[in-house]
Amino acid sequence: GYIAQRLLACKNENHAVGAGLWWNFAHYALRTWPWVIVGLASLVLWPNLKAAGMKSHEEAYPMMIMLLPAGIRGLLVGSLLAAFMSTVDTHLNWGASYLTVDFYQSYIRTDCGKREGVWISRGFMLLLMVICGVAAYFVKTVFSMWVFVALLGAGSGLIMILRWFWWRINAWSEITVLAVSAFVASSLQLTQRFFPEVLGDPVFGYLFKPPYNLMFVACISLPASLLVTWLTRPSRPETLIRFYRKVRPGGPGWRPVAKLCPDVRTEGLGRLLICWGLGSVFIFAAMFGIGALLLGQMRLGDFVADRLAGAVMLGVAAACAALFFVMYPRANQPKALSPRRTGRG
Repeated sequence: GYIAQRLLACKNENHAVGAGLWWNFAHYALRTWPWVIVGLASLVLWPNLKAAGMKSHEEAYPMMIMLLPAGIRGLLVGSLLAAFMSTVDTHLNWGASYLTVDFYQSYIRTDCGKREGVWISRGFMLLLMVICGVAAYFVKTVFSMWVFVALLGAGSGLIMILRWFWWRINAWSEITVLAVSAFVASSLQLTQRFFPEVLGDPVFGYLFKPPYNLMFVACISLPASLLVTWLTRPSRPETLIRFYRKVRPGGPGWRPVAKLCPDVRTEGLGRLLICWGLGSVFIFAAMFGIGALLLGQMRLGDFVADRLAGAVMLGVAAACAALFFVMYPRANQPKALSPRRTGRG
């Protein structure tokens, strides 16, 4: 999606890897903690929500905004509106392009002209706005919407990753896991809304609570996707070969395609898995290191211990990041041939 667009806009693969690593660091290790600090401050200021006239903790965020000076408050509200507008128009354009290019022009009118495509995309955008507006009307809290989004992707994550390591994954695999996940997730939400008594059931009540609902959706959508994978034809050989030459995926999962491209050199999964582990440790160590520095205990002994732990974790994060960039250029970058070896001056 939009993350892939950012990576594709980079100069080369190394720049894309650096951009992806920076985005994960900024998204998880940096952006999360201001929210946590604001939430903790709101608990100190309003420990009793009902006495303050609030129904949920989400209402405390706008109350915290009102504590800011007028100029900073206006700047913050303007930034929130800008972020909201950016997210909405990004997803509307994104969804309309999918429906126009991948659905309408691919299956309904293959000879669709540019002018017709623009008008069709505008119609799809209006349709998406109506659907999103109806869905937003029934949303009670922001947290419930985040849970629903997580349920939609509970089963698709593994298939989206597996397609890079196994040549047999095709479009029907992804369509199936998305459709089944959406159906099961919607069924859970509707059942919870119209039959709230099931939440108190000692057996089935767990299916509606995280993380059991995520595992339930994944346990249904993943087998269905793998079954459809085996029942449908694989992608066309020319498509697989073109993908293999461009991406150069390693590992035994692409061995049948690798035999058709003996001139393509790839790395095994060992070094790539090490790079993945270093990148993951970097993100988590940085996230918890920053948290230890910000949220230490107030007693002197605990205060020093928490800061020391935070400094150690940040050191581990820096070391993992350095090792990552040392190892990755050899993991998935083709070695350039010298003019003497290529025969061209």
